[in-house]
Amino acid sequence: MTKLYFSEMNNLTNAHNDLEPEKCQLNYNFDTKNLDKDRGSQSKCEPHQIRQRKYKCGTIPSIVSGLIFLSMGFFSTKLTITDMILTERIKMQSWFPSYKLWVEPEPEVRLNTYIFAVENANEFLSGTDSKIKLKQIGPIVYREHLQNQDIVRHDNSTLSYTAHRWAEFLPHANKPGILNETITVPHYGVLAAASFANEHNYLVQIGYNFLHRRYSDGLFINITIYDYLWNFRSKLLEKAWEVVPSMIPILNCGALDVIYTNGPDRYNVKIGTKYGDSEFFQINTINGAPTVPGYNVKRGDCYASVANSSEGVAYRQRVTKEDVLTFWRRALCRKVDLHFEKELLIHDVLSYKYTLGPDVYDRNPNNETDCYKGAYGDLPNGLTDVSKCYYDMPLAESQPHFYGRSAEFTKKFEGLNANEETHSSFSIVEPKLGFPMKQAARSQMNLVIPKFSSFFEKDYHLFSDMVLPLFWIEVLQNDLTTEIVWLVGLVANVAPIIEVTLTFILYFIGFVLILTVIVRAFKSKWNHLATSKQINFPFVKRSSKTRDNYDNFN
Repeated sequence: MTKLYFSEMNNLTNAHNDLEPEKCQLNYNFDTKNLDKDRGSQSKCEPHQIRQRKYKCGTIPSIVSGLIFLSMGFFSTKLTITDMILTERIKMQSWFPSYKLWVEPEPEVRLNTYIFAVENANEFLSGTDSKIKLKQIGPIVYREHLQNQDIVRHDNSTLSYTAHRWAEFLPHANKPGILNETITVPHYGVLAAASFANEHNYLVQIGYNFLHRRYSDGLFINITIYDYLWNFRSKLLEKAWEVVPSMIPILNCGALDVIYTNGPDRYNVKIGTKYGDSEFFQINTINGAPTVPGYNVKRGDCYASVANSSEGVAYRQRVTKEDVLTFWRRALCRKVDLHFEKELLIHDVLSYKYTLGPDVYDRNPNNETDCYKGAYGDLPNGLTDVSKCYYDMPLAESQPHFYGRSAEFTKKFEGLNANEETHSSFSIVEPKLGFPMKQAARSQMNLVIPKFSSFFEKDYHLFSDMVLPLFWIEVLQNDLTTEIVWLVGLVANVAPIIEVTLTFILYFIGFVLILTVIVRAFKSKWNHLATSKQINFPFVKRSSKTRDNYDNFN
């Protein structure tokens, strides 16, 4: 009897499963007593096609939305906020913040000047002392101002502008009355003129000696610091200029006056997406030529290129540790290379420090391409000729105190003490923007004195074959304004966080939408199987109608 009962039950279950689409209507035939009760259940039991249509209407938008968010997350990794900022920056649009900061740079740039005074002038001239005792005076502190004017954009993705620089004395940063202090220094104007005459024929040398005996101020001179920097004049030079103007190109040999009256310069630089990050703001020409001002290729001068260098106000973007930063400054009369040294944190911003090597002014192995070897014979390592930028005066630059090559030049001097911390040059750069966070350009001006001929008086021969240090300057950008720190920090620190967060949110929403569709599909499928096949899944809520119908089967 029991076997017969279960056999009938199985037949009834199979019949019920075969008529699944109509199961809601079939339930009414089992129990007429519960008709009213089952009608309430019928309202919850919709036809199969309607349920599928509703499922599709919810699924397709979720899938499409999920794919859209996933695509946005993917593209957010390819085109970041930083990319957009850097792309706009290289266009140099006038509305962009970095453009305004470039027109009138706000970081304070200090110009610190150090003068080599002589403590034993009389003893050296008399022969008592064989070496010149030098005493460093300074710093005499100025602020260097920069303003870029007459800005013109060109269709070939270049920008032209005129850079105006001038120095402002800072009383609060100097010792009171320092400009009025008197110092003893070599009369480098007279020595320079004598060196120049020494390279000409004996008639010029005899004429110069005649003027020296009559109008000379001496080979050492007592002068105020202000006059040394801005108003260094000589009766001898004035008379020589009246006789032979071509031999005396300038009358005022003031150290800073020569530097800052030698300009302004007109630059043409690369901008825009045509050149991209790697060539951003690199120099094409200065004053219409691709060479250092003062070098004229047409008259046979060496091709001293300035191409692909930077003024140091801004370097190219996305610099790496392997990159070499090429720096140009008028006072150096050339471009120089800076190499990566180490990482630093400046204002909580990761920055790269690039330094000028001790061999930067060494002779080029290919002598024919060495444009800075010297106008009157090859200079020794550690010196670079700057005569073309300073009226053909026999001048050469080195690192301060002959840093890196001091052993070759200190034999005739006392008081020179070179060290890396105070005498080397560097630039600390935020790598994404290529913005200088801190930098120091240090250079020393030297007078290159040849071996004087017998036409010159005895005192001159004391200076023969001498590289005479005159002064050195330090152009120091040490502090940034709050606005610049904020803008650099925004690009370097804040933007990457926003990018990562945004990408995570987009991917998260996309995955959630797709996962929701998958879970709904899985749950719907198993609910359908559980209801239609009577599979006993503990997580499926099953109606009690079937069991009631089975109970009423008799």
